[in-house]
Amino acid sequence: MPYHMWYLAVSEERVPFPEFPDLVDGIGERFSLTLTEGTDTEWTELALAHLKTDHPIGDLKCFPVRHGVPDDRGIEEIASFLEEVEDCKPACNVPWLRQFLPQVRTVYLWSLWSGTEVNDGWSPVRQLGDVFVDGEETAVYSELEGWSNTDGNHITWEFSDDVRGGDPWWFGLHLHGRWHRFQMDPADRERREYFKCGEVPPCVKVFVDPDAAPGAAADGGGR
Repeated sequence: MPYHMWYLAVSEERVPFPEFPDLVDGIGERFSLTLTEGTDTEWTELALAHLKTDHPIGDLKCFPVRHGVPDDRGIEEIASFLEEVEDCKPACNVPWLRQFLPQVRTVYLWSLWSGTEVNDGWSPVRQLGDVFVDGEETAVYSELEGWSNTDGNHITWEFSDDVRGGDPWWFGLHLHGRWHRFQMDPADRERREYFKCGEVPPCVKVFVDPDAAPGAAADGGGR
């Protein structure tokens, strides 16, 4: 079964297919990127693989969000996410997601295969993701992990209880209309309980956005 990641962008613009080799290291040398559906400027599906081995890395699909079009896949994706986020923790971040998702105009969906785990297969996936995120208002949903906001901070908890530790991750809590950003190890059980309850964990350095965004949603949750 593939592993899935979604990039949800407020922009309708797509990077033309011929530009990707100049933006992603190794395309054409170590990795192949093939247009499998659509045109160079309006591609709807790409296939990423290792160039010299029989290991597919992933399939990337693009769904424009087209309001008023019956059975539109982009609209269906947004509707599904709006329903699912209601049960997300911490609750204080749900209003921000509820406000952001209706603004999305393009959904990119990765279906990732075993090729990510060999010969640096994650590298082109991350670099392609950076193309969608850099300079854009884009949120990311990673299966079995959760949401990241448009600043790249992790904002919902969907990891398993035995998630492994390692380098600290950036997390965010939307409190009083502002993002409160801090780093913590996902394996730190005490601190992640604070996060899931909508509280900044003790003894972490917190960076607070200087100004609340216009029309920012009120925070919720709390311990």
